[in-house]
Amino acid sequence: MIQQQANTSLIPDLIKRLQQQQQHAGHRQFIVLSGQQQWGMEHALELLQQQHLWLGEAPAHPKILHKDLLNKAKHWLGRERQQVIINAFSQFSADGIAAISGIIPAGGQLILVCPEFTHWPEYDDPNYRQLLSYQQPRPHKSLFLTRLIRHFQPTKGICLWQQQQGLSYVDNPVVVSTVHLAQGIDDSSSSTDACLSANPQQQDAIHRIIKCATGRARRPLVITADRGRGKSASLGLACATLIEQHQQQILVCAPNRHATQSVLRFAGKGLGQDARHYPVTGPFGQLDFIAPDHLLRARPCADVIMVDEAAAIPMPMLKAICHHYPRVVFASTQHGYEGSGRGFSLKFMQYLQQDFKHYKHLHLNEPIRWRSHDPLEDWTFANFILNAHAQSVNLPITAKQWRYQVISKEALMANEALLNQAFALLVNAHYQTKPSDLRALLDNARISVHLVFHQQDLLAISLLMDEPPLPQPLSQAIHQGTRRVQGHLTAQALSLHAGQAEAVGYHYGRVMRIAVHPESQSHGVGTFLLDKLFSWSQQQGFDFLCTSFGFTPDLASFWQRSQFQLNHLGLSKDVASGCYSVIAMRPCKQQVQAFTTGLSSQLQQQLQDYLTGPLQDLEADVANALIAWLKASVSSNKHPVGAYRDAVLHYCLSHRPVEFALPAIRQWLWQLPQWPCLLPSQSDLLIQRCLQQHTWQQVVAANQLSGKKAAETQLKLILQQVLQDQFAPPELPTSQ
Repeated sequence: MIQQQANTSLIPDLIKRLQQQQQHAGHRQFIVLSGQQQWGMEHALELLQQQHLWLGEAPAHPKILHKDLLNKAKHWLGRERQQVIINAFSQFSADGIAAISGIIPAGGQLILVCPEFTHWPEYDDPNYRQLLSYQQPRPHKSLFLTRLIRHFQPTKGICLWQQQQGLSYVDNPVVVSTVHLAQGIDDSSSSTDACLSANPQQQDAIHRIIKCATGRARRPLVITADRGRGKSASLGLACATLIEQHQQQILVCAPNRHATQSVLRFAGKGLGQDARHYPVTGPFGQLDFIAPDHLLRARPCADVIMVDEAAAIPMPMLKAICHHYPRVVFASTQHGYEGSGRGFSLKFMQYLQQDFKHYKHLHLNEPIRWRSHDPLEDWTFANFILNAHAQSVNLPITAKQWRYQVISKEALMANEALLNQAFALLVNAHYQTKPSDLRALLDNARISVHLVFHQQDLLAISLLMDEPPLPQPLSQAIHQGTRRVQGHLTAQALSLHAGQAEAVGYHYGRVMRIAVHPESQSHGVGTFLLDKLFSWSQQQGFDFLCTSFGFTPDLASFWQRSQFQLNHLGLSKDVASGCYSVIAMRPCKQQVQAFTTGLSSQLQQQLQDYLTGPLQDLEADVANALIAWLKASVSSNKHPVGAYRDAVLHYCLSHRPVEFALPAIRQWLWQLPQWPCLLPSQSDLLIQRCLQQHTWQQVVAANQLSGKKAAETQLKLILQQVLQDQFAPPELPTSQ
């Protein structure tokens, strides 16, 4: 039952008593101070505890010992603070709040100082600078904050202290005994004894990791967990046991080295070491870090591979790791402040069920630093929609009953169930979907929301970013690389990196996200949605419908089917996806078709140099998909110069060393009207030796051939097949 206390002098003691109740229950307390900034900061000072952290503007007071900016919240991860005060007048960052709440243990307190609820949605939040595009006016009223305020309700552990109304709270005076937290280890554990006291779930995880590493091969283990469940600590302690008691060479793999710091630290503690850098060495083995692309390229020997934050690694890489190494442990966070691994769980475990029937899955759900049903965690999950699940759809779905809708932000916010379903699809499909994306979806007017329904079931969603032309004075600075502006990804990449100054004068509609319900995939729903987006973009007067994504052959096939042309390729891998980013466009007007064709033609010329330079180690199947898409984007009726064809034919029929024939072979391949239809193994060998100029030794190792002679025989057979398919020359011998 909600109670009120209007006497300001009694409120601090009442809050302390309520906090003690939460501590006895193993939970945390959430206090919202809503009013004028000065009032809120003064009362936050009254509640200040010794182990605190103040984020945002703070009063000059000697009691405030630890303060920082909310956008620096991630710097505090791995530490612990009994109390965190956030001044939302400085900035309200959904990502920052979701991240920083994890450093507060049971019995701790989060205090949010914010404007009066009636005025907060109209407040000029500095966070808009990260959310909105260049010169885009801020919304008159924040729908994200309006929804947030609507969900601020006093419950056990959540108190609302409003300047005009006093404290609203729920008392829970009947506490029989103090609840003891299940012992466990996580990032905040400090003493060695505490660190090594794993809870039952973690003990089970450690046991299963060791069994996977030392037991029968081809039985991968998948560990999933919400944040704060001690997943990485379990990996680290299992590694310590393996290299201390078994002859194990272990490689830990993750999107970046920083993501494995917890594994490193706990592996060291398990061995009684203060491990700060790789490798970690034990009596019988060693633990070292390796990036996923280097792992697949070099394929070093290892007894077991530990893949942490696996949801952030592209699915093709995960599959390749699984197939090459007999013992692999995959671990990933399901609900996090940096993204979600739920889509990984759905897609990757479906694959494992088909190809590795004896795989094992373990989910850690017992929190380490607080009890289950903690009010602060529940509030964070519910308000930032971190735990929404896509509801099942009624099958079969018939295309005649699909309904396309462009929904307004107001209508979406008013329908909480639909908002949860829409965001759940985004979370499932895109690992990088974060709490801040929910605010951008509701508050950025340049993002339009497009939905596909089957009857009442939501099948798909797409977010489209309006990127209008940029003013002329800015165009030259962008083209020269002296300015960058937010919200204009396409124009800036094409102007600076592709060298096309005119790119900033076009109007783009960029597909930021597209997600199809897992049960509706492979039915053409995504292609249907893209066709509707194209028609809508034409109605809006856009010049191009475009997209930017981490390139994989499967994704390339999806966009190519919808008549998108490949126009730009980045030369460094995206940190999150581990793939090279590309831009693909579909012209909305006939008069701009020449611009996209010109970009594709330019990229095709550049790719010839890239494959022998910065992309020399590009996976052959990726190179194959790039070349095939480019040749489809740049249709040509030209046939290769006869001299090049004759040189290829001569190489196939003679003992001429390939080094002398390679220049002609490369020119001939690039001039083919379409990329040849070959087996994957044939394409790999052809691209590696002829276009990327790998040595015979590299080709033999990559394709698991017996030696140079076998590799060259295969190459000549492939070239003969292409010659026959393309030009039907006189009969060629089938072997040398």
